[in-house]
Amino acid sequence: AEHLKDLAQMLDDDTVVGIFNEELSREEDGQKRYIDLWRRSEDERCLFARVWRIGRDEWEMQNETGDDHGTIIIKRIAIERARDGLTNDSKIYFRFRVMLPQGEENPFIKTIKPKDRSFLSGFDRLECIDFRLNESRNLPQKISRLLGDSNFSCFNMQQIHFLLAIDVSADYISGHSHFHKCRMLENGLWNKYTGSELSSHMVIYHWKVSHSDGPIRDFNAF
Repeated sequence: AEHLKDLAQMLDDDTVVGIFNEELSREEDGQKRYIDLWRRSEDERCLFARVWRIGRDEWEMQNETGDDHGTIIIKRIAIERARDGLTNDSKIYFRFRVMLPQGEENPFIKTIKPKDRSFLSGFDRLECIDFRLNESRNLPQKISRLLGDSNFSCFNMQQIHFLLAIDVSADYISGHSHFHKCRMLENGLWNKYTGSELSSHMVIYHWKVSHSDGPIRDFNAF
């Protein structure tokens, strides 16, 4: 699909350390279907995760729910292939990007400008960022029923990390909860990964949700 991009090939040595904040070594298989990330523990290596390169027949982005709007991105066959040869407790990792259609309004950002801006020498604008995941009020009925069906409980979210990158000149006013941490974006490290020249004055705000007593059913960041 033209709106999906597999990012496995973007994970070079520097980017892997930047994403996971750990010293990990990469090892590609002979057919370049996956990348194994290894962590060194004392005198031996242990597998941290397998990064799977998603094949063309392993994902899609289209309406799969009849009259309701819904999307299947990673097919079951991709998970089965990625787990081949691994132990049951091994981790597999998919990393992909969903590109928003060019020229259309961003569905996650609402920009509010002053009505009298034409008469002002300068003005501030307000950007409201609203990201929702699995909120019942926003889901089609068929998707809600599937998520509530115990037979579809194989996909359980244990953690959610929401990161927002903005220019340091922007004032952060308020959010849905106190953020986990914030930091300056490392210069030069992420240009290849993002595919564009980033500003040298970017700040990353990081929110984290984790529940030890069960899976996370929904998430909203405002």
